[in-house]
Amino acid sequence: MVTNITVKFHITLMVAKKTVVFAAGTLSCHKESLGNEFTNQFYVMNINSGKQRGTPEGVLDVYSWQGNSWSLSKRKSDGVFTGVGFGDVGCLDELAENIANKITPVTGKPWTEILEDFPKIKNCVPKDLTHLQEILEEYNIDFVFNDNDEIIKLEKTEVQL
Repeated sequence: MVTNITVKFHITLMVAKKTVVFAAGTLSCHKESLGNEFTNQFYVMNINSGKQRGTPEGVLDVYSWQGNSWSLSKRKSDGVFTGVGFGDVGCLDELAENIANKITPVTGKPWTEILEDFPKIKNCVPKDLTHLQEILEEYNIDFVFNDNDEIIKLEKTEVQL
């Protein structure tokens, strides 16, 4: 039974020069009571203000509690991490096919270049990014992560017949 949980929820909405800033987060909790699978985070939404119609889109800056301070979260293992977004990404199957056509065997392509070529990827929520990864595996394309669990590259494995 979980007892003595303190949860603070703070919402801020500011309007300045046609910019709307929205922040919401749970900034306090007794992690000892909830266990290690719980990640305490807060998010800063960077909304694409140039988009006039349709689904709002943008990316998140994500901060995770590290026991004694907040730290910018970039690791995929955090679940939600800096750089993931929200908004319309289109059909993930078509996106994966287009990406697959840009990846050369052996050398692959840096993640930064993939984001430049396919900016809609920035709108992927973590679940969509995982699904995109699964689809790309069907094209023999793997995500490459650094020691901090950040995506750094896509590589294509040549299939021997």
